[in-house]
Amino acid sequence: MTVAEKVKSALTWAKGNLGTGAAKASDELISVERVSETGAKLHSSLVGEEIASGHAFQKHVIDQKEFPGITTREQFARLIEDVVQNGQKRELTNGKTYYWKDGTLVIRNPRAIDGGTAYRPVEGMQDFLLGRIK
Repeated sequence: MTVAEKVKSALTWAKGNLGTGAAKASDELISVERVSETGAKLHSSLVGEEIASGHAFQKHVIDQKEFPGITTREQFARLIEDVVQNGQKRELTNGKTYYWKDGTLVIRNPRAIDGGTAYRPVEGMQDFLLGRIK
């Protein structure tokens, strides 16, 4: 059980046994969880739109045909959003964040004009885990 689940469980118990003060605390905790979840979805959506609007679409989707079935920037943005939201995450000391899911690597680079890139690396997961991708 995660810490958040334990706190939620304790607040639920308190709500049922201690009255309105605990009920308010429980409602506030649930509200904070919803805001956090909404923030994460918004972040992944914005990253997807930013990267799909940059060089990665032309280079990796159109020219190198790494993403069969993806034909529009919108489709590419949704794929990137899914990787960011549901993939494995690695934060590097250089400010970049890597996300990996189902053979797709998304690199969020806040210093890049287009926000980063998304592609399917040849060495795949090995490159992701060993940090060989710059």
